[in-house]
Amino acid sequence: LWRLQRLQLHSMIVVLRALPPASRDFFPQLQKVHDHQRMMREALQTSKLSVLVIEGCIDFVQLMLDVHTLLERLMIQDPLNQRRSGGPLSYQVLMEHLDKLRAECDEASSCVSGVVSLAVPPKLQAPMVAPVMALVTELEVCSASVRARHSHYEAGRSWEDTLEPVDLQEDFATQQITKPFLDLSGANQTKTVVEVWLDEAAIEYEKNEAFKSRARTPAANYDTFVRMGTAVSHFEPVVKFHVLGRDEDQDEEDEPALPPPMCGSPAAAWAELGAVQIEIAASRDDAPLAPEKVWPVLGLEDYELRMMAVCDAQSKFLHPAPPAPPAGKGQPAAPAAAAESPDEQPHDDEVESASASEVRQGRATLEEVVRRSLAALDFVVARRALVSLVFRAYGELDAERAFQHLVMLQSVDVSVRSLEIVETCMPREHPEFVWVRQLKSLQRRWLNAPELPTYVDARTSLMESSPMGDRLFSLATLPPVSELLATHIAPGTLVVTLQLHSNSLYAGAVCTVADASATPKYFVKRVAINEMDVFVRARRLGEINTEIEREMRLAPGFSDAMEEQYAQVCSEIDRLLSPIFFQLELSFWPLSRFVKHDSNPQRMVLLPDSSLAAFPLERLTSVTRMFVDTPAEKISRDLSFHLHVYRVKDLLETVDRSSLADSLPGVSSDKFKMIVDPFAEDSLRQSEPEGSQTMFELLESLEEEKICARGLTGKRWIASPEDFTKVLVESQAVVYLGFGKFLSAMGSGSALAALDLRHLPIMCSVCRCINDTAFRRQTKGDSMKTPALLGVELFYSFSLLATMRGVRALLFTVNPLPIPAAMKVADGISRSMVREGMTLAQALAAVFAQTVDSGQQRLLRPGGEESVEPGEDDEELPLLSFHSRAALITVGLANTGTGAAPPKGKDKGKKK
Repeated sequence: LWRLQRLQLHSMIVVLRALPPASRDFFPQLQKVHDHQRMMREALQTSKLSVLVIEGCIDFVQLMLDVHTLLERLMIQDPLNQRRSGGPLSYQVLMEHLDKLRAECDEASSCVSGVVSLAVPPKLQAPMVAPVMALVTELEVCSASVRARHSHYEAGRSWEDTLEPVDLQEDFATQQITKPFLDLSGANQTKTVVEVWLDEAAIEYEKNEAFKSRARTPAANYDTFVRMGTAVSHFEPVVKFHVLGRDEDQDEEDEPALPPPMCGSPAAAWAELGAVQIEIAASRDDAPLAPEKVWPVLGLEDYELRMMAVCDAQSKFLHPAPPAPPAGKGQPAAPAAAAESPDEQPHDDEVESASASEVRQGRATLEEVVRRSLAALDFVVARRALVSLVFRAYGELDAERAFQHLVMLQSVDVSVRSLEIVETCMPREHPEFVWVRQLKSLQRRWLNAPELPTYVDARTSLMESSPMGDRLFSLATLPPVSELLATHIAPGTLVVTLQLHSNSLYAGAVCTVADASATPKYFVKRVAINEMDVFVRARRLGEINTEIEREMRLAPGFSDAMEEQYAQVCSEIDRLLSPIFFQLELSFWPLSRFVKHDSNPQRMVLLPDSSLAAFPLERLTSVTRMFVDTPAEKISRDLSFHLHVYRVKDLLETVDRSSLADSLPGVSSDKFKMIVDPFAEDSLRQSEPEGSQTMFELLESLEEEKICARGLTGKRWIASPEDFTKVLVESQAVVYLGFGKFLSAMGSGSALAALDLRHLPIMCSVCRCINDTAFRRQTKGDSMKTPALLGVELFYSFSLLATMRGVRALLFTVNPLPIPAAMKVADGISRSMVREGMTLAQALAAVFAQTVDSGQQRLLRPGGEESVEPGEDDEELPLLSFHSRAALITVGLANTGTGAAPPKGKDKGKKK
């Protein structure tokens, strides 16, 4: 009966997660969940079933903490859900419901004494932990997690009380978009814009940190420390014997590929212990890890120091000092010049001398937890440890380690999202799905799961036979970040990670050098940014694209008003992010971007997190101005640092590190295929001139010119998911040109999630075209999908899915494209890559460089341009509008190509 009631509770929580917070049924359903749990617990307490009380509490708390995480994300991403704008959610509301979880933990803790008295220590040769003690320790870990979440809510509520209420019900989008933003021009202002922005950021930062510093009292810290210390003491003999003890006798040559795995309750207990050690160190009187030291506010002095350093370097470059005369007898040698760079940060020596043992122990504990939990694919525990390392332990005190942990945190977030995609769309009978489920089940049921033969077999199979498993375990098997920068990234590459956490933008950057033994320059900075400003604009871009799709149902293009609104939102994001990019420019271009220097970065790899992935960062002015010539070739993006490294790992067997920035071969021109209009939905409108080609006619012309092999098109037969699978399996480069989204045309994400695409270096999805027929098919298909399946079709999730299946380089269409623009892009990329031997990035840059004589020619299909003569007042325009250029985003190694020798006299600016 208890198990049936537990299953009923699980189903009630599933219904709760599916309900929108703003619906009238959400909070009644939430109350029903708590009432059902309380009824079960009281019945078990009456029957003196203390073990079942503790097991039920642990299961309930873990499920409800996931619900709280979802609610907080929905509250941040959608301002209409916030209480101050008339919505149902606030940190105060979340705290009230979290108090019910604390009450459940307290009630379960009252049963511990009776359970522990029944535990009999096992008399075995190997040290073990009694199952009852393991259960009690797991309860302590859950209680610590609830207390940590409560302190986080307390800080959020204190910050929330300082915000003014806003009215977002009537004209929400207009109010948000017209909010004044800062510009770096500084025209007609008594105070420079950078100064104004820094002043506002300093005020916001001080508020946030003041609230966070008061979130948990020293007494609460020490209470958690004692509880976690007791929990760790229970697990320590078993963990050391089963994991550490066996490896101490091994030689370095026999060291396993994976570090000793640790997961579940032991790993969570160690993570909480390390986190509270860092918090105790930050709350001491000397405050060695105080927030203002770990992540100091971006102040005006930073801006001035960097400007002064650039000006001083320019002065020395233009007016070099005469060489100093040799020192004579009795004359002392000139002292060495002191370092003047503002980026030189104090390292651990300063912290070690001022801090107590909590700093050293906390850092070491958290780093060990990260290393060993990643070996067990326990990304939840690894993320908990990395959050403390990034936001509390290092920061600007040690820029190198802060950058390393920052990119590791991003890689862990990407891995968590990839496992969510597996749960959503991978077929249940697929071996990888079975292996992942088996690993999770063993981790949940067994204390020493990594030692079980079944666990080892599933982990080995996942590593050796799965493209996704190979990439997930790479976080534990790859060398440290500093070594990867010296061996897997081309010299002169500026790697930039951008992550949005808790109303702050964390930026980390490093520029690789040719000498692998030299230490590159690291940069980390934190700026205060309201997360709502970012999510509102991402939502607004989606609304604009929806309106554009409606206009293109009956017309070849869309209105200039939509183009202007899209550009306006992008300019606001540009101004929001420009201060951090301006700091990068001052830090890595010693003589400014206008002067050539050997230390100037030659290319940039952007690593935005999921909250920033929807924005065309590669097309923003603050980013493209760093590379004056061909920014489309020199700026790329990827999902995480470790995924970028993994794309390169196999290539290093045949390509030298210095050649990674050049054209990377990997595509055979005879295996270049296209999928064009798989449902035969394209047709010419009456208003289109004679001679205009349809998508099928474009494919025929490319096949006749031997640009691609025989492709898949709906004019020959209506494509099925099996046809898509056959083309993807048999090809080395695939270009999709069609209507709607790629996964929608393929049927669903299940077909793609089941494929091994490690043989497919390039995948181009030039889609999002629309007409009335395609719109009806897309709408009907979307109505039968769950929100989770629809989320997989979005840019970030789709690119992650394709990457985890083995694709090296991906071109994705983020925005709706007019049919003529999509046809010209697919035609230009195919011809440039196959006939001229360009890489994907070069082919895309060549398309961007093409021009037309008038705006009307943008809306003409290939073959119809000759029928329209330019007017006298028409001026030359780019082939693609800003909206269309922003729609085309490359992910991964975009410098992958066919390897064919380009012919002489190629013209990138040829008019179409």
